[in-house]
Amino acid sequence: IGASKMLTGIFLEDGLTAVLKNINADCIYQPKYELKIDDFVLVVKLDFLFPTQAWETKWTEKTMEEAMETYQYQCEAQYQAVKRDIYLTRITVPFGIEKYLFTPSEERWNRICNALRDFHKKVVELNHVDKQD
Repeated sequence: IGASKMLTGIFLEDGLTAVLKNINADCIYQPKYELKIDDFVLVVKLDFLFPTQAWETKWTEKTMEEAMETYQYQCEAQYQAVKRDIYLTRITVPFGIEKYLFTPSEERWNRICNALRDFHKKVVELNHVDKQD
């Protein structure tokens, strides 16, 4: 079921991309950014970047409150990368778009950075142990 939902989401996003290209929308599809955090890099990829906002598209049966909870960390990283309004954008069937504005939080961003620092430290330690073996 998970793979079929993912595939449906890909097809819907591809359809939205085609629509935006056909109307010559001023947007970049799937730009990638690198955020330097201490001595490592977090790679952030957006779905659609417009001059004043970005869209993270999802095809989900969850309520948008549930979806926002699920994707808040992804949206936070995207906000930190572009410093523009981030909209969690649900593609619906029949074809439609529902946009929900994400509210960034420095506290959330600090939690993300601290979790990544902890993970990076553990990976570095593993690499050091592996080199000793």
